[in-house]
Formats: sequence, C-alpha cells, structure tokens
Amino acid sequence: MKIVFAGITLGDDAADLPISARTINGEAVSEAVDIVQAARKRFYFRGNEAVVLSFSVRRQFATLKDAEVFWLTQWSLLPKSGLCTITCGQAGDEQDVWLANAILTASPSAGCRGVEALLAYQIAAPQAATDTPPEVLTGAQPMILSAATALTAASESQAVVFTVPFTAAPTVGATVAKPSGGDNIFATVRQDTVSVNGFTAEFDAPIPATGYVLHWVAVGS
Repeated sequence: MKIVFAGITLGDDAADLPISARTINGEAVSEAVDIVQAARKRFYFRGNEAVVLSFSVRRQFATLKDAEVFWLTQWSLLPKSGLCTITCGQAGDEQDVWLANAILTASPSAGCRGVEALLAYQIAAPQAATDTPPEVLTGAQPMILSAATALTAASESQAVVFTVPFTAAPTVGATVAKPSGGDNIFATVRQDTVSVNGFTAEFDAPIPATGYVLHWVAVGS
C-alpha cells in the first residue's frame, strides 16, 4: 500500500515507509424517531457521510538531527487539505482509491526513537472512490475521471474540460505536483465552476515555471 496526500507520500510499504495500524471508519448522521404506541423506534438515514482513515508509519533518517527536526515540524508543515490517493496491492497488481477533498485532521501520536520517527495520521473525506469497485458493492456504478494537466508558467488558474460529461455535478479534488526543487503551490477547486462538463482550479500563487502539473480526480455518475 502507498498513501499520498496533497502530493506528499506519507507511507509506502515498498519504499521503507511501512504502514501499520490501518483502520477506516465510515460515518453518517441518523435520526431515531419515537412513534406513539409503537413497539419499536424508527430510524432514518440523514446523510452527511464521511470516511476517516487512520494509520501509522515508521520513517528512517540518515542522522539524529534530521529525524528530530522532521518529528517536531512535520505536522505544522504538512498541507491540511488535498487529494488523497491510496494505491492498493503490489507491483503488477495495483488499483488506486481516491479520497477527494480530504482533510488531514490529526497526527495524534508522533514519537522519535534515535534516527527513526514513529508517526500516526488521520485523514477524513466525504467518500472513498475507485474506478473499478468490488463487484459485491456495485449496486450503483460511480463514474470517475482523472488526469494530469501540464501548467504554464505565470498561470493563476486552470480550466479543465471533462472528456465525458457527468449526469450531475461531480465531487472534484485537485493538487499541484512540482518539479524537483520547485516551490509548493496549492490548488483550490472553485465550487461555483464545477459542472457536468468541467471545473476551474485556482492556485495560491502564480505558477513559477514549466514542469508543474495539476493532478485531479472527479467522482460522480
């Protein structure tokens, strides 16, 4: 498994960032209604669904200084919102699961032991989606589109047109990948531009140079 949040790899079983204590919790709002003289209550689903992913990671460093500086600053420096991509399986048999519009809600227990940092993360999102859902769960087939769009220098936004229109406005997540040594640029999807045909993402600063790429995923039907 590999977990990438807002373009930053938090854990990767294949790259000396082993992931452990993995849990995912589904949440929703329900309402219990008391009915006069009824034998049992009646329950209603009220939406507001969410999924919360929790996991731990061990990260090794070359020096004690590097380990301690990372341990102390990682929560403050990590982006707190973005697209979370979870790659399941192993080389040759992989599938991505996306948490669009995800929030890094906590790093509840981070420790440092010598040159090893012991980290924990919690990521919350409205839903988890994938392009090939398990057959047992395909009562309703979602449609997922994703792509990488090269950005031009000095641009402050990027309009994206879907290759196939949705039947209703989808949920969209986007993040900017930078070249080696480049600046961190954060993308925000303008909700008022999201339609069945596309969306516009705005950047917190003009794109400094070529080599920056907008990665996006749209989930709907």
